[in-house]
Amino acid sequence: MAFMNNPGYAPGHRGDAMNRNSSSISLLLATCFLSLFASAACAETIYWTDRGSNKIQRASLNGSGYEDLVVVNVFEPVSIALDVVGGKLYWTEASPAGFMISRANLDGTNVELLTPLDHLAEPSGIALDIAAGKLYLTDVGNGRILRANLDGTGQEILVSDPSLDAVEIALDPPGGKMYWTSSTPSGSMISRANLDGTNVETLVTGLLNPSGIALDAVGGKVYWTDIGAGKIQRANMNGTGVEDVITSSVIAPVRISLDLAAAKIYWTEASPADFMISRANLDGSNLEFLFPGLVNPSGIAVLSGPTPVVPTTWSAIKLLYKVTVRYSPSYSAITP
Repeated sequence: MAFMNNPGYAPGHRGDAMNRNSSSISLLLATCFLSLFASAACAETIYWTDRGSNKIQRASLNGSGYEDLVVVNVFEPVSIALDVVGGKLYWTEASPAGFMISRANLDGTNVELLTPLDHLAEPSGIALDIAAGKLYLTDVGNGRILRANLDGTGQEILVSDPSLDAVEIALDPPGGKMYWTSSTPSGSMISRANLDGTNVETLVTGLLNPSGIALDAVGGKVYWTDIGAGKIQRANMNGTGVEDVITSSVIAPVRISLDLAAAKIYWTEASPADFMISRANLDGSNLEFLFPGLVNPSGIAVLSGPTPVVPTTWSAIKLLYKVTVRYSPSYSAITP
């Protein structure tokens, strides 16, 4: 550790006490940090929705442990988001049976309908700001982007435009921005705004049918899928420097998720050739097909890193979130 073998420490110096205090504090912080993960298990898991089979499923990133999580009271699940600290998964449903937002435990138990989120007309994308206790979603049918508490209460309309066809959404809470894919009469694009919906900006235009979106805020990149073009692309977070990442062996990429700790892209594929989940390096190299033979996969979220024991108090939850986000880059699933 930094406080050990400190070249600035000299016995008998006036700073001895300060150095010892600093060392004690550092040791205390390290002990507290390690204690948070004392009973943690390493979770390398991928979650996805399958609109064709009306299921939410998961598996290990190595392909093992394939299992159904939610198979009842779920109708055409679209997008999915994970709250690792709270032990919940959230998803949108857009089917003739009803338009709704639901959540369950990460193992699929305790399914809840977030009934306060009403008057939806084809909800699509969903993203979570765990530190703020908020969920964000796109409502394609009403041309809106909404925000609410994690239990569905306190609904706010952030962006409203009848021509807005916002498909998927991703958040950059430290940067105070939300990003989304959309198609409008004037064209298909990538846009962003402040987290309160102000200062809407169009970043990338000239796309065919963008769908999924994910952020690498540390690397300064926004990634998206374009179903119409059969591509996965990326750009700087201000929309400049657009480049193709994957253009071959991908036909209809739907949604996308990033595992920044492993420098990987994961996406769902819905093409006549096969319905599957695929992955590649962030630069598009090393393409792999993980789960072929699915019915109609859509939303996707990757959990890569230690899963802590869920704390019992809200203050502990907030502390754990701040520690894991700041010091554990493997928690890419917390902020899509």
